Amino acid sequence: MMKKSLLTGFVWIMLLLLCISATFAEDAEQNLAEYGLNPEDILLEKFKFLPEGDGIRFPFGEKTDRPYYLWFDVTGDGCVDLCTERMYGSGMVRIQLSVYDPLSQETYILDGYDYYYLMDSIPDGRIIINKNGPYGYGEPVTDTRGTVILNNERLVFVADPVLSGDGDPFDPAQAAVSADEAARIACSYAGEYLNDGYYNEVTVDHTMTENGESCWQITIFWYGNRICTVQVNTETGEVENSFPADEGND
Repeated sequence: MMKKSLLTGFVWIMLLLLCISATFAEDAEQNLAEYGLNPEDILLEKFKFLPEGDGIRFPFGEKTDRPYYLWFDVTGDGCVDLCTERMYGSGMVRIQLSVYDPLSQETYILDGYDYYYLMDSIPDGRIIINKNGPYGYGEPVTDTRGTVILNNERLVFVADPVLSGDGDPFDPAQAAVSADEAARIACSYAGEYLNDGYYNEVTVDHTMTENGESCWQITIFWYGNRICTVQVNTETGEVENSFPADEGND
């Protein structure tokens, strides 16, 4: 009976994959074809009925209108990556974000422990991820909208920018250096500055330095613990200041 149940589940997944393969974005399918890759082959290789190794498991039993997967070039190698979610853990199960690079065949995982990282959409060439939680501690559950970048072989959640308040004349759309690019600069700087210390998410604010320079203020965290804050000039991309955690500025 167990074998029959597993076989039925596997067949159901195969049929589901074949059905939703018809909904591939045409540009993603063409992109993969340029590298001699087939989207159906990648999906059938990576999706599993049971979570084995770095295989991905659909969030069965969860009623959701979120996409099962998205194709987006997170790694920046020109080839779209398979972005999806996987359920992980026992007791306190969370939903991690998984990015599979079909060129290098590497899988990168973003884990928030008591937070979920949930895929949303890809508007205007930017993948949108929602950080949802915390769970299991009786605290209010909140949603934070942002995106994800890969830095030093590590996935990092980048929360959308927070401006200083009412009347702030700064327009993020007019910045020569985007908030996401500033986050990459700050993480690369912090990785070298702090001997490549661990980090998994950043927040982005706008500020002005004492010299009147417009800056993105990137605060880098490891599971909620602040590592440092880095100020990146919105026009030049230069690092203006940095504040390690032991120097205050919390």
